[in-house]
Amino acid sequence: MMEAMQSIIDIKIQRNLQIPVDKKWFHTIIIRILELEKIKEAVNVSLFIADDVKVTKLNRQYRGIDATTDVLSFAIFEHMDTDLFIMPSDGIRNLGEIIISYPQAVKQSEDLGHDIQHELRFLLVHGMLHLLGYDHEQPEEKRQMRSRENTIVRHLE
Repeated sequence: MMEAMQSIIDIKIQRNLQIPVDKKWFHTIIIRILELEKIKEAVNVSLFIADDVKVTKLNRQYRGIDATTDVLSFAIFEHMDTDLFIMPSDGIRNLGEIIISYPQAVKQSEDLGHDIQHELRFLLVHGMLHLLGYDHEQPEEKRQMRSRENTIVRHLE
């Protein structure tokens, strides 16, 4: 019997950052989000915890906004025309990459009065939902995404 493929989760924390959680903490949360979203196939997800300088640069380069933000998500499916590109034969769907600004997470956790782990968890959920196709451009989309974020965060606490 063939063993199920495992998801590939790449996590990088920028060297100059001292954060109170390790890569395993992020990995566990990503796996749990995939389970809660009923994703049964193997996927590839990348997570980068960065400082505001790096996030501002990426935000300017890819979104045309010359400012930092708390989380950026780059979903592969948004940019893929599967009629033009050959999908990988390894059976692992590449969802994309999430970049979280650690300084923004700290600021928001202080402003909202909860601990940094809660804020990092929320930002990771938000980023993962974007990779899975959720959006918040329209009022109904925003309502659905916020509802799903809140449900998942409650399950993760």
